Amino acid sequence: MNPTQRRHMAGMAAVAVLSLSLVYFYYIGLYCSDDTRYLIGAIKIAIGEPISTASLAERRVLLLLPAAAGFAITGSLGFSVALYGIWLVAIGCATYLLARRQMAVWASVACAALALAQPVFFLFAGSLLPDVPAALFLALALGSFWRWSEARLSGTHRQVLLHAAVTGVCLALGFMLKESSIVLLVVPLAFLAVWALMGRFRQSLEAGIALMVGLLAMLLLESMVFRVTAGQWYSSIASLLNPHDFSLYVEEQGRTPLARLHTLGGLLGWHTSFLFLAAALATLQLAWQRYRGAISTESAWAWAGVVAFWFWPLLYFTFGSASLSEYRFPVMQQRYYAPCIVPAALLAGRLLASLELPGWLRGLSRPVALAALAGLVCAPYLLRHQRGLVYSATAKEAFEVALQDAQRRFPGIPVVDSDTGWTTDLNRCRVLLASAGGGSQARLLDSIRSGEDLSGHFGYPNTARLKLPIIVVGHGDYFTAQPLSPWIRGLQRRIERENLTVERIGRYDVRPRRALKGLWWLPREQAVALSLRTVSARESLQRPADAPEEEEYALLPIVDLYLVGEGTAEQ
Repeated sequence: MNPTQRRHMAGMAAVAVLSLSLVYFYYIGLYCSDDTRYLIGAIKIAIGEPISTASLAERRVLLLLPAAAGFAITGSLGFSVALYGIWLVAIGCATYLLARRQMAVWASVACAALALAQPVFFLFAGSLLPDVPAALFLALALGSFWRWSEARLSGTHRQVLLHAAVTGVCLALGFMLKESSIVLLVVPLAFLAVWALMGRFRQSLEAGIALMVGLLAMLLLESMVFRVTAGQWYSSIASLLNPHDFSLYVEEQGRTPLARLHTLGGLLGWHTSFLFLAAALATLQLAWQRYRGAISTESAWAWAGVVAFWFWPLLYFTFGSASLSEYRFPVMQQRYYAPCIVPAALLAGRLLASLELPGWLRGLSRPVALAALAGLVCAPYLLRHQRGLVYSATAKEAFEVALQDAQRRFPGIPVVDSDTGWTTDLNRCRVLLASAGGGSQARLLDSIRSGEDLSGHFGYPNTARLKLPIIVVGHGDYFTAQPLSPWIRGLQRRIERENLTVERIGRYDVRPRRALKGLWWLPREQAVALSLRTVSARESLQRPADAPEEEEYALLPIVDLYLVGEGTAEQ
């Protein structure tokens, strides 16, 4: 192995270690949001039940397959979700390999670090969500398109067709994971049109056919997978015909360019906003260098593709349309911009690597570039306290703490879940978490087989047949809130009929940071579990009954435990 190869392997190893470290530190398992629907679909595939194409989550069958395989082999929900950490590692390695086509080893490592250090990636490390894997396949599409544009000028006809077909395959995979990825198809089609107008009509036509063959071949394969897993022929193309109505979100995010850009800046945060600003400056630099003839035609076309893969989805996801039949602003979320990150990191990395200050300041070029790089990659450190606090993950944490405390304080008394979440996703998440302990997994699988899960019912036991005493767990003060949920209403009728006692034995919210002292190096999920072994429940887990009901307290993901029986809890 020569020195260049050793440096290349060292760079790849550095990127792999960085990405694995982010997966380890930021992994939190379930977010108790859309991921619960994906996991239910994966479990269906694993146990041989047909998925439903009426469910948006289950229509993304490609995303479900790794979790389905993990659950079929191990029966572990945790392992099934943890598998998705590999996507972040793959993103880092793909960015590094793309950068190596034009840059030195450590400049390529810097590009990978720029991509991995964006909150849209590391905050969702290991999440069972489609955005990160879709961004990976779109980055691979960029890589194949890069090779395609180079082969068009200096390669063989066979290489042109091959890279065009691979581009279609990668775009199809990204589309199958997330339907909005289809907007990237515009980029190679636009370039084909330009090349055709430049006098290469036949070559562009043949390459366009190869592109569509690759794309359609993957969509045909997807239909075959649906035939096996859903019992019917289906394609993600049909999902484009059913847009969601997010008009309320759009009203909040704005309908004017300035309002939407202001919202976008808040969603992305300053790290990603500055990364995109650096990408914009790099785009201007490329245009200037091409104007001066400082870069070759081959390199100019390649970098033009990178610019298009960054700027076009950024533009469309901000000002495009969520409907094919009418102009309707899309909803903006931080993770929706994941496809823009890798090309933006490549552009920003190129800008920093080529930074040259004028005149007597030239000696400061490298320190300034390193300082700018440090500022752009510091987000994983600065946002470390946000790990585990995304979407309803805080509600999940409170629920897990309540379960463990109930089992420790009242061994032998069964803990019964209730239909008390403020969303179906949260109810689904609770039954998944409870099943992870083995006690209610059979109930979960039965509710899936019977189809009750589609209507938000997860096999809650018949209140009339419950053997008392029991501990009831749920989110919020569900025994006094009005209206009562259907299951709690049934239990309340039995309590009144049999004159049973009901006593609240615990109230839980997010674990305070001070309780995790000394465990900062662990994923928050593991730190919470370990902290329970050293901290008394009554000391820090249970909020005093006379605590003021402040506005911010009312918004916390509170979980209440109630003991229902003929006696009272032991003090």
